[in-house]
Amino acid sequence: MGGMMKRAVTLLAAMAAALAFSWVAPAFAQQSEIPRAAQLMKQGRAAEAYALLEPLESAQAGNIAFDYLFGTAALDSGHPDRATIAFERVLLVNPNFAGARLDLARAYFAMGSDDLAKAELDAVLQANPPQNVRAVVTRYLEAIEQRKKKDQPQLAGYVEAGAGTDSNITAVTTDFTGAVLQAYNFPNVQPTGNSVKREGTFSQAAAGAEYTRPLQDYPGLAWYAGGDARERHYYSNNAAFDTQQLDVRGGLAYTLGANLFKAGVQDQRYFQEGAAPPAADGTRVTNDRKTLGYALEWRRVIAPGRQLGAFAQFNEQRFLTNNAQDIDQTLYGLQLINAFQARGNPLVLLALFQSRDRALRPQNVAGTTDVSKTVTGARAYAQYTVHEPFDVFASLGHTERQDDSMFSRSTVTGYGKDRTFDVTLGINWRFAPAWMLRFQGTTTENRSNIALYEYSRTELSVNLRRDFR
Repeated sequence: MGGMMKRAVTLLAAMAAALAFSWVAPAFAQQSEIPRAAQLMKQGRAAEAYALLEPLESAQAGNIAFDYLFGTAALDSGHPDRATIAFERVLLVNPNFAGARLDLARAYFAMGSDDLAKAELDAVLQANPPQNVRAVVTRYLEAIEQRKKKDQPQLAGYVEAGAGTDSNITAVTTDFTGAVLQAYNFPNVQPTGNSVKREGTFSQAAAGAEYTRPLQDYPGLAWYAGGDARERHYYSNNAAFDTQQLDVRGGLAYTLGANLFKAGVQDQRYFQEGAAPPAADGTRVTNDRKTLGYALEWRRVIAPGRQLGAFAQFNEQRFLTNNAQDIDQTLYGLQLINAFQARGNPLVLLALFQSRDRALRPQNVAGTTDVSKTVTGARAYAQYTVHEPFDVFASLGHTERQDDSMFSRSTVTGYGKDRTFDVTLGINWRFAPAWMLRFQGTTTENRSNIALYEYSRTELSVNLRRDFR
């Protein structure tokens, strides 16, 4: 009898221990999952953090630290509806939690609830936040205003003017005579016309406008039309290299949720006389050309401040006095834009692209070669507000050109290959509403297996711009 009692007591104790463990173990597990989720958020892995925290919500709701962490994970992983609930719980406990109120506004904005978002943003401003927070709020308020305008006709335009210096106007190699010898085995050829290396100062001006009108009977659909005109004038006997460019465009734009689709037609006219020697009949080859193109574009907001896009163009480029240069071009690429919600409002753009040019006719009498080529490139752009109203910006570009036709640029080297690098650094001074003064410098280096096409070029300029909306 005594043995049975002992076994019964032992069994009851084991059951009690198991029951207690079943209550305590989940609590310990939850406590370990929360720091792990916080670490994932620091690493930018919001989706994984959300997956860890979502099962804990019913048990942890009301815990202000958990609710705020869960809300940010939900918002940054594309669940703004769940984020609003979490942030509202935080504000019920602590109405003065400015970070939660700003994130609640962001969540409302992501859901398209602009009136609710604006109310929360106004509340953040009333608390007199730091300058970096005020800049974020202002950016969201401007975005809300833009979304309200999207159903109304819009006209935007600009004018700008500036001046600068150009170290190599025609992008000529340093040793022209030696380069011709390497490319064609012609000795002692001296540079003339466009082959003479020139440097000089210039002035430039530009203006443009675009009109967008929504189609009321087709929600999300709008048509647009616009154009730009640009001119650059060189001084010091370099007027032959003045350029004029006119662009016109038009098409349809369709907004569907976070996606924007555009399809349009564009036409460009470019004029530059150049300094090519006249032919025997007195005619002169110029750089004048016209380009008719068809453009497709897609953009998607994949997270607050982050946008992914793709584009394609099909262009017909025709030279008015040198039809051996005529091409049909296919251009396509991807781009990512990210506006960080941080001090200085950092902005980063990354782009990858490729163009394929197909010549319409040979460039020699024998018909053995043409100007077909493939160009592949990448570009990165970054901007940072160091102190209102000054932005610094930088751009890095790299392209690789591969001639697709043998001996198209040399009688010695079969296929030309070029690698071009460019760097731009600058400062924007937004000294008044809608006004900006831009200082920038660009240096370009082209390296080629055909020495005739190697060059270095540096441009320094200052431009004044006025925007109209």
